Amino acid sequence: MKAIITTTINEPRNLPYWRDHLEDEDIIIVAGDMKTPHSKVEAIIDALPGKNVYLDPYAQGGWAISEVIGWNSIQRRNIALLEALKLKPDFITTIDDDNFPLCTVKHAWFDFLTMREKYDAIDGTDGWFNPGQLCTPSVTHRGMPLSRRNLEWFKYAPVKITHDQVVVWAHLWKSDPDIDALDRIVLNPRVDRVLSEGAPIREVWAPFNSQSTTIRGEWAWAFPVLPHVGRMDDIWSSYICQAILKIFGRYVHYGYPLVEQVRNPHDLLKDLVQEMLGYQWTEHLVDYLRNESNGLTAVDVTPREAYDYLTYGLNRLEWFPRKTIRFLEAWQADLRSLEATE
Repeated sequence: MKAIITTTINEPRNLPYWRDHLEDEDIIIVAGDMKTPHSKVEAIIDALPGKNVYLDPYAQGGWAISEVIGWNSIQRRNIALLEALKLKPDFITTIDDDNFPLCTVKHAWFDFLTMREKYDAIDGTDGWFNPGQLCTPSVTHRGMPLSRRNLEWFKYAPVKITHDQVVVWAHLWKSDPDIDALDRIVLNPRVDRVLSEGAPIREVWAPFNSQSTTIRGEWAWAFPVLPHVGRMDDIWSSYICQAILKIFGRYVHYGYPLVEQVRNPHDLLKDLVQEMLGYQWTEHLVDYLRNESNGLTAVDVTPREAYDYLTYGLNRLEWFPRKTIRFLEAWQADLRSLEATE
């Protein structure tokens, strides 16, 4: 079973296109917000085949994270994630309401979940990889540290990674890429194609986002989007998630299948301000995660224990927002409540 999750304050006109690639037992879950046009979203949901759920604001108050997130926040998608986790799906795909799957064959977009047995692996430069290097023209993925924006090369490693070792598939884009406000203001590039089918990264760090990303259901709890950190909400969470995966020999794949972003209107100067925390502290966060996870092994800890240890340690970072710490505490409480009902 697959679940697609999102949040929206618009009419999610992309949902019928995603529903075309799902089977009858699969589900779409949409978390609404105070500004969401509820009746219009409900009409779209009701018209879709299969199982689909719209969570209006009144349906979201039972979770501890709800109050910490607040309203009029794209991080409401975490409520949809918790509701999806209840169902124990095999895979969860998180999308934005302006992402469209680039595939004209019905039900074919998710074929990547069963088609491959092994993947070539990618090594990057000095411990980093910019996923935008797989694009033509090359772009810089949102969330790359400023000091790592001009990586010169990547190479395919002489190893194979099995399908079972891949936990996250970060789907890249044609046309409008997910780049930071600096590049959008100055360059505003368009992606013509993506190199080959992509590959998992190995022993390097790279950001991934929540706008079109598939995660194995048993690991999806490790990728909530973080409130109160601006446009680093999914990016910083992706680095935390990667730190956990590295401990357990699991990997993130970048590349196909692709999406097209028909981007909603944005105030680019506001986006730039919302990215400042990342420009200042992303590399420090990764340094913390690298150092703290160094002594952890799959023999000593479970994935949840590793996650709890690394996120609890964020308390020691004076620059890390206290409101986000409170969210992580509430997130762990909600995960415990899910476990208690199993």
